[in-house]
Amino acid sequence: MTRKQQTEFIKMCLFYYFRISRQCKYICSEFGKGNADIFAENEKSKKQYEVEIKVSKSDFNAEFVNKKCHSSFKILKHSEGCDIYKNMYFYVCVPEELKEYTKKIFSSDKRFSNYGILTCDFNGKTTFKEKIKIIKIAKKQSEYKDLKEKIISRMSSEIFCVRKQYVSEFCGIKINSIGEIRGEQ
Repeated sequence: MTRKQQTEFIKMCLFYYFRISRQCKYICSEFGKGNADIFAENEKSKKQYEVEIKVSKSDFNAEFVNKKCHSSFKILKHSEGCDIYKNMYFYVCVPEELKEYTKKIFSSDKRFSNYGILTCDFNGKTTFKEKIKIIKIAKKQSEYKDLKEKIISRMSSEIFCVRKQYVSEFCGIKINSIGEIRGEQ
C-alpha cells in the first residue's frame, strides 16, 4: 500500500473504533484549524479525542521530532475568532511496525507525556474490532467544549465529498471542486 492508502485505511479503522468501541456519536476527519486527522466526541462521557495519523518514520519525525512542538500544544482559535479549542485527549496512530519507535520518542521527551499511542494492524486476518489497539492512554489536556455543531458541519462536508466522488465514478462524469460538471456527458 502507498502512504496515502495506509492513511485512508487507518482513518477507516479509526472511524470504526471510535463509533463502535468508544460509542462516539460525532466523528469526522480534517477537523479544526489544526486539521485533526480524526476528531471524535462521546456525548455521554463528554470526552473528545484528536488523532494524528503517521505512517512512516519520516512523517512522524517531521511532526514530532524535528519541530519544537506539535500544533496540539497551541491553543487554536476557531474561524469565528471567539471560541477557544484545545484537544481534550490527543493520540497518535501508527502502523504496528512504528509502535516501538513511537513509544521510545514519546517516553524520552516530556512534551509528549500527555499523548496517547494507538496502533493499526494491517493484517488481513484481523477484524475491524481488532485493528486498533491502545498502546498508551492519553492524559486529559483540557476541559470539554461543546463542538457538536462544528463537528456536524464538517461531517456534512465529508458526506458531500464522498457522494460527489461516488456520483462522479458511478456516472462517469467529472465534477470540479465547486460542483460544476466538466466534459461531455
